[in-house]
Amino acid sequence: MDTISTNFFEKFKENVKKWDLLPEGSSVIMWYSGGKDSCALLDLLLRFKEDRNFSLEAYLAAIPHLVYKSKDRTQQEAMQANLDYWANRGIKINILNPVMPDGRAYKDDSELDAFPTKC
Repeated sequence: MDTISTNFFEKFKENVKKWDLLPEGSSVIMWYSGGKDSCALLDLLLRFKEDRNFSLEAYLAAIPHLVYKSKDRTQQEAMQANLDYWANRGIKINILNPVMPDGRAYKDDSELDAFPTKC
C-alpha cells in the first residue's frame, strides 16, 4: 500500500473512532453505485472491517439502469469485472432494479417528471 492510501485509511479510521460511526457489532448497509466514490468507500469499509467487528452488506442500485443493462459488450464486461472483483474480496453485491412509482420498470430520469414528489 502506498503512503497516500495508508494516510487516507488512517484518517478514515481516526474519524470513524472519533465520531463513533461504527460501534462494535454494527451492521452496515451500503448503497453501491459501481462508481469510483462508492468503490473507494467499500474498500475503506472492507479494510476497516478487518480491525472491527461489524457486518457489511453492499447493495447496487442499478441507476442509471441502462448502464447496467447495456447491450454494449464493453460496458457489460466492465460491470462484470467490477462485480467479480468485489466477490473475490468477499462482498456479495445485491442488485436492485428500480421501478417507477406506478410499478413500471425505470428507464431514465425523464419519466420521473410526471410524478409529484414530496420533496
